[in-house]
Amino acid sequence: AYPGAGSGALAGGGSTRAPEAEIKAGWLFKKAESSWGWRKRWFVLYPSRLAYFSSPSARGVVKTIPLRDARVAMAVQVMPNDQEFRVHSYGRSFCLRASSDVDRSEWVFALQLVTKDAMADDATFAEYARRQAMEHQDQVPG
Repeated sequence: AYPGAGSGALAGGGSTRAPEAEIKAGWLFKKAESSWGWRKRWFVLYPSRLAYFSSPSARGVVKTIPLRDARVAMAVQVMPNDQEFRVHSYGRSFCLRASSDVDRSEWVFALQLVTKDAMADDATFAEYARRQAMEHQDQVPG
């Protein structure tokens, strides 16, 4: 059982996007649990969770991955395969793939900022993470 499972965490259907500050958003591929295939999903990173939707305009969240698991030593793991990385949360691993190495680096950077200090105040940390992600994006050629 996941913390907050009764309140919509890791649940599909009726949940909608919370008014929490978005740190990063974009398309990622998620390895399907029931098959070997990859599914394209719209991911939104918040200060305490990573949510994904079927599209940017979708109103209901597909799932929410909590990012404040104090039992996880390495919340984000870069894989040797092209553009892949894993997010570990409450005993589960989510295998994700970006469309490019730069995109993967940006997602990993943002996730590491969010998971680095779980004790930080969400509003203050969200603003810091947003500024850091923007500065990092400005330094990436392209």
